[in-house]
Amino acid sequence: MNGRMKLLALRKRAAEASEQSKKAISRKRKKRAEREAARERDAFKLDPDAYRDREPERTRVVNSSDVWQWFEAHLKERHGDTFVVDGWTIPQKTLAKKLLKAYGEELVKKAVDYLFSIWDDMVKDSQGKLSGEPTINFLWATRERVLADVQTGRKRKRKRHRDHGEYIGKTKTPRIGW
Repeated sequence: MNGRMKLLALRKRAAEASEQSKKAISRKRKKRAEREAARERDAFKLDPDAYRDREPERTRVVNSSDVWQWFEAHLKERHGDTFVVDGWTIPQKTLAKKLLKAYGEELVKKAVDYLFSIWDDMVKDSQGKLSGEPTINFLWATRERVLADVQTGRKRKRKRHRDHGEYIGKTKTPRIGW
């Protein structure tokens, strides 16, 4: 046998040995995976009620997306499920976040509900200054008034608009205009 034949024979034996070692390694890995799966199965056979006493329930933190959903629910309630509500911009989400941080989830939820309940009266009393639907921007601007009404439980009184201006009254003196 010449050198070339010896080299080919050596390569063939090396390939066979490599193939056998690959099979042995895959058998080992398969057995290891089966042992680990059995261990995991055995570990989860514990009583699930035992862990409930140790781990407290995690409460979900309310964020600006939840406030948007409250607004969306009220708007869809007023206009039907086909009403499309745009998402909020970053500044609007920031206002909602500030409200939640300053006043808490429960009070902000009540304020949103209250704002929608009195909105029609506010629009009528605004003499054309308000229109459309309530927004987070409006809630932020009137937060002190709305939240005070929510906390005290007062219902908003309707204003009585008079038909006269600021300087018109029932006086006997002559009117002086500007």
